[in-house]
Amino acid sequence: MPEPARPRKTVADYGDEHVQAILAVRRLQGENRLTLAQIKAIIGGEATERRVEASAFDQLGQLVAHRVGEDGPPVMIASLLDRWPHAAQDARTLASIGILDIIETKQGDALSITCAQLVRIWGHMR
Repeated sequence: MPEPARPRKTVADYGDEHVQAILAVRRLQGENRLTLAQIKAIIGGEATERRVEASAFDQLGQLVAHRVGEDGPPVMIASLLDRWPHAAQDARTLASIGILDIIETKQGDALSITCAQLVRIWGHMR
């Protein structure tokens, strides 16, 4: 979860992004029977023993976006291939079903930081 605004030492202001993140976690727990530890591991790009259904990607994408904050410069898909050899294929597949967008650059295809993290998660789940 992103840090809340803290106007005073003992006050924290939580916004809509916090509510949405909590709802996403609850859906992952209820619909996919994931524990908080498993959700944290998946968002961190770690492998998990538990199979995660494709329907979980909307919630995972939302949580990854909250985790990384604003997306920075695009991540080149080619930079993912050493660790995740199927990253290009996975990115095209996930793009074809509307889960992420591929950014065409002069240097080659790229992903937002959030989308790159989703490809990493998918690679770990392979």
